[in-house]
Amino acid sequence: MELVQRATNLVNEYEKENGQRRVIPEGQDSPVRWTPPVEGTYKLNTDVAVFQEGKVGLGAILRDYMGETVVVTCWMVAGDNKVELGEGLAARHGLKISLEAGFEHIILETDSVKLYTHMKKENEENNIFGRIVQDIKTLACRCLNFEVLHVKR
Repeated sequence: MELVQRATNLVNEYEKENGQRRVIPEGQDSPVRWTPPVEGTYKLNTDVAVFQEGKVGLGAILRDYMGETVVVTCWMVAGDNKVELGEGLAARHGLKISLEAGFEHIILETDSVKLYTHMKKENEENNIFGRIVQDIKTLACRCLNFEVLHVKR
């Protein structure tokens, strides 16, 4: 519980700092704000960071209808510099951790058009990305409610 509280405080501090320092260049739209899910449902936002040293950072945050962080996770893995694979790995990792924490009503939000498109397909390609998507779909079957949405970067 102490670790979860520390992670939540770090996320809240990060969001507070980013909110105060965010500068939008003239002529650009303001960023789309995160909207909470309905009560009893949780939104899972995932993302990837690719590093030159052959490492990939996977991150996920699960929030409730009040916007409160209920699960946060990050994981550094060895990998190549393919963002699409990392987006899939981050979604799979975030969903797995959320399910292990006992959450079963989940909306996965991703800014990856490729991941979103493949999640909506019936059959998956027989390649690494396709197998990651199939893993996500298999995990999603453990949810009582599961939905995937595409959001702007």
